[in-house]
Parts: sequence; structure tokens; C-alpha cells
Amino acid sequence: MTKTHKIIYWIATVWLALGMTATASGQLFKWKEGQGAVDSITHLGYPVYLLTILGIWKLLGVVAVLIPKFPLLKEWAYAGFFFAMSGAIFSHLAVGDSIVEMLPALLLLVLTVVSWYFRPESRRLGVEDLAEVVMGRSRLRQAEQRLVPLKTGGHIINSDYRPRASYFLFLFDSISGKFLSNCSIAAMIVSMAWT
Repeated sequence: MTKTHKIIYWIATVWLALGMTATASGQLFKWKEGQGAVDSITHLGYPVYLLTILGIWKLLGVVAVLIPKFPLLKEWAYAGFFFAMSGAIFSHLAVGDSIVEMLPALLLLVLTVVSWYFRPESRRLGVEDLAEVVMGRSRLRQAEQRLVPLKTGGHIINSDYRPRASYFLFLFDSISGKFLSNCSIAAMIVSMAWT
């Protein structure tokens, strides 16, 4: 990761954290006016109790994004921010609001995507982590042991050749006798693309 990427990441992440904290405080204290406040949420047709839920989730998401490690938790936080802000934008569109009313949610959505895209490697969920989450650690070890030579472009990859990001998982899990979830298949496809 270059120095420029780190600077972009931290600027976007700090702005995102400040924006989410500001809107969360307004939602938790049930301010009458402002973005995401009582008048805005009732104008969009949502119940007022939703403010408490959104405020708590936003604050927890800010903590998750800012603390080191816990890449899976960060993925959930980024996904939550993305869904909340895209939902806010579509809610404004549904009631016919102007673009000015959507700008704060649009800005936070852009900051979410930029922060997620430029996050350092230590804050990313790797393919190995994803496979471990989906399959469990012991089942992942068993799947690694069942690796077979694969033909790729005329070259044979031996089972002892395992670069960090190329865990080729079987589509069929012999332990449960069921196909692995779409996440495992996606992780396999992504890992094949990285090698």
C-alpha cells in the first residue's frame, strides 16, 4: 500500500467516522431537526423508534471501523454503513426529495466506499479468513489436506503448492454431503483470480 493510499484511507475513514457519529448522536438524542433527525425520519415515513436502532448501529460501526484487527467485524460495519446510506438515498428518492436532501447520505455513502476500497491489508478480510468463517477452522484444515493436483493452463499444481491467497476449496464437502455455500464458492473463484 502506497503512502497516498494510506492518506486517502485515513481521510475518508475519519470523515466517515465523524459523519456517522454526528448523525448517530442526533438520532440517539432524538433531535427535532437535521439529517436523520425526527422530522426527517417521519417525513420519509419511518417510525421514530428506528432512530435509536440506527444511532446505536452507527456508533458500533464507527468503533468497528476504527479499532485495529477484527477484519470480519469491519466488513460487517462497512456493509451496514453501505445499506443504511443507500437506503436513505432511495428513501429520499421515493418521497420525491431534491438532491440537496440526499447529499449528506450520498457523501457518507461515497466515504464508505472509498474507506473500504483503500483500507490497509491488515484491515482486510482475506480469502483464508472468509473460508475459515464459512467452513470453520477444523473443516478448513481438512479441505486443505484434500487438495488435489489441478490442471491450469497445461501446468500441474501439486497439493503441496499453496500460495497464501490460493486455497482451492472443493465445491463438494464430503463431511456434510452438501454443496458449500455461495460464499465459499465466491472465495474459491476470487482466490483463483489472484493466482
